[in-house]
Amino acid sequence: MRAEKDYNFIDAVVETLRPRARRLVDSVREIDYRKANDFIYDAEPLRRIDPRRIILRKAMVDTEFFKEIVRPALYWLYNGDFEIIHDVSLDYLKKFPFVAEELAPLFDSPNLHIRVDGKSVMPFGNAEGFDKNAVAIRSLSNLFGIVMFGTVPVNQRKGNSKPRIETDEIQKTIYNALGFPTEGLDRVVRNARQYKRHEANAVLLGSICGIPDEKGIETAYRELEKLATELAPYVDGFIWNPASPNTYSLPLLRKYDVAKRSAEIISKNSKGKLLVKIPPYENDVCRQETLSFVKGFLDGGGNGVVAVNTLKTSYQIGENKFSGLSGSNLGRFRQKAIKDIREEFGKDIFLIAEGGIIEESGEQAFNAFGAGANAIAGYTGMVFNGFGVIPQMARGLERMLNKKGYKTLTEFQESIGLKAA
Repeated sequence: MRAEKDYNFIDAVVETLRPRARRLVDSVREIDYRKANDFIYDAEPLRRIDPRRIILRKAMVDTEFFKEIVRPALYWLYNGDFEIIHDVSLDYLKKFPFVAEELAPLFDSPNLHIRVDGKSVMPFGNAEGFDKNAVAIRSLSNLFGIVMFGTVPVNQRKGNSKPRIETDEIQKTIYNALGFPTEGLDRVVRNARQYKRHEANAVLLGSICGIPDEKGIETAYRELEKLATELAPYVDGFIWNPASPNTYSLPLLRKYDVAKRSAEIISKNSKGKLLVKIPPYENDVCRQETLSFVKGFLDGGGNGVVAVNTLKTSYQIGENKFSGLSGSNLGRFRQKAIKDIREEFGKDIFLIAEGGIIEESGEQAFNAFGAGANAIAGYTGMVFNGFGVIPQMARGLERMLNKKGYKTLTEFQESIGLKAA
């Protein structure tokens, strides 16, 4: 059935292209016959090339092809079901990892490299929820310097009832009420173990969370220990995520003592980066609550922060009365959180900026780095623009740095007092 769907997808792309027959011919020529240093297969007859591979390669580097052709074709074929479309996209990345390997040089800008635990990597990452079960981390490691997966609880979870995701095509935002759907720890460990066999330079971070139940917070601690112990051999660090707005018991975790104990549990069973993900906040009370549990986490052995998660809203999706908002609207929350974290905890901790970094221009990325981020990560921008937005953003960021008189991102970060991680 999946093979049939694969080729239905090809038919859908062709149907989308039919009104643009001239462009179809030009696109195929560009894909197969462009010069070798563009890292695209050349000289192989079209009839001998898997068309799925052609489409994937083109879509990964050409934002217009993705936006005008591939994305509409997927929405048409799968009746606009965002989750199915996303799963199919991850499946393609898993099936064709060599496509990402060939395209990797297009996603690399040495002048933007940062050092993270001894590795020199691009400062861009995929937000954790992009690959919840670590299905496509091999491909992602060729597109991003920091690869994140999760959030992973111990047990398989269905999450909240469907429908639970909606997109706003005009505002370029996503509302989600997922609630940690996952295939569980065992499946993620298998995927991470398989990834570890490949010599990938990317920094791999696993987002994990023990979930309180009716028995109380101790259940979350036991789960967290199991998660850290079993994933530690395969990752370069962890993100503890108590910030999901759609998992209803998580507010119990956002306390100083719970955060401190959680960091102690993870650090005892692992090495490397240990970050906590925080929610956006809209008032001083929420700000103080957030800074309090961040302090607890750092006091317990944590060494970084991911700011920020989606914003909890009263926007209802199906039976779900609340949802999390992502997209450009998160920008002001992200910038505020970066500023507060740096003022409260200094410049030695590692800070990944998330939320509202979606534009090709690189301006949003530059603003995040200017506020004090060591690295940035995203999701929504790729949903609407494809992976091709990443090299475009990198070029824009590099131009802005040069305009300010800096040749490298590291030089800029050192000028504002940040240290190599």
